[in-house]
Order: sequence, then C-alpha cells, then structure tokens
Amino acid sequence: GEPVWRTPDPAAPDTSQAGTLRFDFESVNPWSRVYPVPEKAPDGQPLAATATLSADQAVSGRQAVKLEVDLPPGGPPNWLIKLFSIHLEACSRPVRTVRFQLYGDGSGTRVALRLRDADGESFNGPAVSLDWQGWRQVTWDLAETPPRVPPTARGNGRQDVPPLEVILDISPAIGAAGGRFVLYADDLELVLEEP
Repeated sequence: GEPVWRTPDPAAPDTSQAGTLRFDFESVNPWSRVYPVPEKAPDGQPLAATATLSADQAVSGRQAVKLEVDLPPGGPPNWLIKLFSIHLEACSRPVRTVRFQLYGDGSGTRVALRLRDADGESFNGPAVSLDWQGWRQVTWDLAETPPRVPPTARGNGRQDVPPLEVILDISPAIGAAGGRFVLYADDLELVLEEP
C-alpha cells in the first residue's frame, strides 16, 4: 500500500493568492516524501531514496527539488518511484489546474501526475515521457483532461479536500542492472476551483 502518514508541519505555500497555491522551492519543499516500489533491494536492505532542495538545477530562484534513488542491480525490470507532496491543508477547494517545471534528461523515463484527496481516493492525470533535455513546464488542466478515477473500495469520484496530495508516479528507464536515478522539479502551482 501507499504511505498514509501525516506530515507534522503541513507548511504553507511560499506564495499564494486567492485560489492559487505556489511553491518556488526556495524555502519549502512540497515534494519531500519518496516511496519506491519495491521498498527494499533484493538483499532486503531499504533503498537509498531522498527528495531534498538542491542548487544543482533551478528554473527560478536558486533551488529545485532533487529526487535521488539508488536502484540496486538484480531488482525488478520496472521500478516505480512515488514522490508524494506534503499534505496540502491549504487546498480548501478541489484543484482545477496543476503546473510545474520538470527537468528532462532524454532518458524516456515516464512520469505520471496524480492527486490524492482527504479520503485517499486517487485522481490519475496525464503522463509524460522525459524525451527532452532541460526544463519544460508540465500542465494538467482537469477540465480539458478529466482525471481517471480507478474503482476503489472508498471514495465518491470527486475531490474531497482538504488536505490534498500531489503525487508523481515515476517509472525510471533503468532496468534490472540498476543505477542511480535523479529527477529535478521546480515551481509547483495549483489553481483551485472557483468557490
């Protein structure tokens, strides 16, 4: 299953205005929780996985989130890394649009966007393939591309908030040989539905 812990300090967005939450990754890292699948290496050791603020790359300002995961040899041919946001208590209304910057490394790694509401119900968005080099904005307009809501034992098919989590489901283009996987993201913006 997926982690269900609560972040002790939900952390307010870096900047916000009526109906929009913005994180510029200068002082707050909204994407700080990493959940690799499988969680452990073939030898039973937990995987080394972090998502921290880094000055290695940035679109605006000095920092972005840097996801680093060491994928050991002998693992599955298809890893899945889930990068969870903090619990966004400030999402008082359902999300209408998600925008963020993603650094492409040309690897073909697949990154899918997902929202998880207060009931734990998932709303699956579009996926992109990192087939470009450098920074690119990724936008999900939920009116243009309605979320896919998988049938679950719970949930009612609508976003129940707060809180909300924004999740990146990442399928690195690294096979059973293993290796270090690195991904950068910056400038997360959530536009909420009108009241």
